[in-house]
Amino acid sequence: AVVSTQSTGVRSLQAISTQQYLQPLKILGDWIKARHQLISNNISGSFWAQFAEFLNLLPHTQLLEKVVKTGFRNLQQSVALPEDVNVRGLGPLSTLHDQLSFPPLSPDMDTIEEYAMRVLCLKSVGQFGAHLRPRPGLQHDHGRDFYTPIHSKPQITPMTDEERRIQMKTMGRLKLQMDVKALESTASQFDSLSPFLVPVT
Repeated sequence: AVVSTQSTGVRSLQAISTQQYLQPLKILGDWIKARHQLISNNISGSFWAQFAEFLNLLPHTQLLEKVVKTGFRNLQQSVALPEDVNVRGLGPLSTLHDQLSFPPLSPDMDTIEEYAMRVLCLKSVGQFGAHLRPRPGLQHDHGRDFYTPIHSKPQITPMTDEERRIQMKTMGRLKLQMDVKALESTASQFDSLSPFLVPVT
């Protein structure tokens, strides 16, 4: 049963190895991890929902770790992939690139192992989202390797009496401005009428 499951995981990797979108997604994931201070407050729940749906389509992490012999351990990439070489020197990713060994890949690494590492890198973004603070974007079921988005409701802070007074004053001023503009618009229509009455025969 274990062999059958492993072969299924390899077949899944072979199926997705032709998909070129994995490389830019991997770079996007690196950028998210590198810019975590910005991401934690600005990334939307809809992104995490779609990303969770994508991650759940990928092979199980345990199967991927059996395929990758070197270069990725404990959710940490240590060997550069071809796309890492292409963006090497890019400022926001420099911290992550300092942890990688260049040039890319081991001579013994085949195509399936390369794609398994790429998928593991994407899975590590899911783990990042699950441990994001102060607001995690994902919840991870380790047994099933299944991701669920967390829809956090915005916290509403009650207004003080002074804030409420200022808001009402502002709304009243805006209403007055709208009324004045409406009166001016009506008056301009009368100004365009002729003061002389012309009988219609």
